[in-house]
Amino acid sequence: MLSQNDTCQKPRRDTTIAGIPATTWGSPSPSVIVAIHGYFSSRVDPVVQVLAESAPCQVVSFDLPGHGSRHPVSGPQSWPEDALRDVNTILDWAHEFWSDVSIFAVSIGAYLSLLASADRPLRHAWFLAPLTDLQTMIRSSLEAAGVSEKQLEREGVVIAPSGERLTWAYFSFATRHVPSHWPHPTDILHAASDQTVPIEQSIAFADHFGAHLTVLPDVEHWFHTPEQLRQLDTWLRDTNDSAISTHSPNGNIGRLHGSLNT
Repeated sequence: MLSQNDTCQKPRRDTTIAGIPATTWGSPSPSVIVAIHGYFSSRVDPVVQVLAESAPCQVVSFDLPGHGSRHPVSGPQSWPEDALRDVNTILDWAHEFWSDVSIFAVSIGAYLSLLASADRPLRHAWFLAPLTDLQTMIRSSLEAAGVSEKQLEREGVVIAPSGERLTWAYFSFATRHVPSHWPHPTDILHAASDQTVPIEQSIAFADHFGAHLTVLPDVEHWFHTPEQLRQLDTWLRDTNDSAISTHSPNGNIGRLHGSLNT
């Protein structure tokens, strides 16, 4: 089990995939879990390291635009279009080299995963504190700021009293991209005291799509303390042993090893 300041003890290799900074964790395996982090995080966030340490297969993580080694951003950037593009790029790459792909996604990483992976073959999905309804969340922010949709459309950008930057481009993207189906086996871990993404989002998602929801009391959105990471580790180990294949049905481990050195 990792403490907050430890690093994953499994083999690790930093690389780039189509120009995107990425890290592969673990020895060659017939299965892979692609990790998609959330806002203000990175590909080596403690929760990603806990995943890599607990997973019975390889893990691939990467930095979303403006995060990790891609911060500060150089050149034009548009969220979430650029982020969704990169998630698709990494998943395309993973499906090219592994026939057995799963995902682990945190917060808004889960929303991006829902858009990118609904029609892909996935063995399993793990969502941590997932943002699954971006449209409703933005509407709540508008209401709290006393800003109407028409005002946001007219002005383009509004800075809320809280300092939050509300943009019409972001809101219109969310209204055009509402996850409508999710056929994959999914486990969700959400904190009962999450003030960033209300637990009601995960309850509604689990009810609608048949996901298995685990609720932790007395925890908030950001999993980072040793005890929170221990709880995450326990949840992952309890759910991933039966979900991930640890042997190759077609002997392709050599090809997987080669793919990590390209």
